Amino acid sequence: MSALAVFSVTDIAVVLGIANLQGKPHSRLVSAIISDIGISPVEKRGDKRFYDESSIDSVRRWFYHEVGIDFEKPVKVGRRYFNARYLPEDDGLSLTDLEEIVA
Repeated sequence: MSALAVFSVTDIAVVLGIANLQGKPHSRLVSAIISDIGISPVEKRGDKRFYDESSIDSVRRWFYHEVGIDFEKPVKVGRRYFNARYLPEDDGLSLTDLEEIVA
């Protein structure tokens, strides 16, 4: 039996290329999107929550529907606004870069 792949909000931000203005993964924005669309974590470790691969697709769909790929204003999620950059997946970061980014 293979283990279920799980992703943190930072992992999801890296995979989708959603970054803050400093170019780091925008985990706060991804967390707000997850909360807005009502995705439940599949695993919890302490205060960290982890999501399955379908969550990445759900966040991607929300982002493309609500924001698109060309945006120059803050991203609105519920009543909150986030300044963000979009780093397209083909030009963005891989999960292997995650350790260096968040270190």
